[in-house]
Amino acid sequence: MPLVVGKAGLTGERYEAIEVDDPDNMCAVYETVNAHMQRIKAKFDTVVVDYTSGTKVMTAALVILAALYEADELKRQQPRFFGGLRNT
Repeated sequence: MPLVVGKAGLTGERYEAIEVDDPDNMCAVYETVNAHMQRIKAKFDTVVVDYTSGTKVMTAALVILAALYEADELKRQQPRFFGGLRNT
């Protein structure tokens, strides 16, 4: 997460990271993030859901919640590849 936050130039007051216990359990991910979404929408003027480095299950849950809560943007940081190797 720090890499994504650093690239976006965000400070601690401008973003919130949510940790999930089981990133491969759809119900757990959905319920954990859903519990935070209403408060996040009230706290921030713009809500961007970034699913970079998430599991497939996490990505699916985030896309569903982003649509339900009408997030302003859904994005993923594009990895850079050099000669077939991923630069992280």
